[in-house]
Amino acid sequence: MRMCLGDQQSSTCHEDRSIRAVCAAMTIRACEIAASFGEQLGSCRSCVWIVGIQPIWEWDTMTLLLLHRARSRAFTLVELLVVIAIIGILIALLLPAIQAARESARRSECKNNLKQMGLAAQNHVDAIKSFPTGGWGWHWPGDPNRGYKNDQPGGWMYNILPWIEEAQLRNRGKGLTGTPKADAIRDVIQTPVKFYFCPSRRTPQTVPFTHGTNYELATRPTEVARNDYAASGGSLDPGSNPAGPGLPQPQVYN
Repeated sequence: MRMCLGDQQSSTCHEDRSIRAVCAAMTIRACEIAASFGEQLGSCRSCVWIVGIQPIWEWDTMTLLLLHRARSRAFTLVELLVVIAIIGILIALLLPAIQAARESARRSECKNNLKQMGLAAQNHVDAIKSFPTGGWGWHWPGDPNRGYKNDQPGGWMYNILPWIEEAQLRNRGKGLTGTPKADAIRDVIQTPVKFYFCPSRRTPQTVPFTHGTNYELATRPTEVARNDYAASGGSLDPGSNPAGPGLPQPQVYN
């Protein structure tokens, strides 16, 4: 079977002008088809013999249209913009759900922190036979050489450190005296503990220390670690501070 691909002075190639027009338009595609079936070039340079293929002038309109689309199929600018708009809408719909899921995970972690601190306090009771004390006041950091209970100036967060996998932090400076001990206590003051921060509020961090009064027992820190949780201070007057050794005893609040 012979397929016309050009305008040669051949009786076959000039029988119908419409056929010649279609042939010219489909030259590239016809060559590709011919190459895939093993063609033979004839004496007419613009005609191709294709084994087992129907002549192009016998193809119907739908076949030619499908061939044209297969050859030149591509996204238009409008189609691309529509796709981008759809993706943007989907992201806008999914983003609040993703944020809600993340916040739910953060709240669950915050509740878990509370649970772990409660368990640590109970383990403190089992080991020390009392709940962790509230310490001697905000400017009294923990002293690793003074054990637990009333002799310990550090507060409850310092006292439960061994039961939240932070025993190394509580024991930092233990056995030291003088400046090395003061420096070690300063390092403890400046070290944030993950369990003491609610992930819904902030990540573990420190803040600059600008107070006019320095901590007792410690080298003055440049920054201090804070926390997001509080515990009951007992029956003390809200306007008073717990007293340390040799200090006036606070008023009891009734």
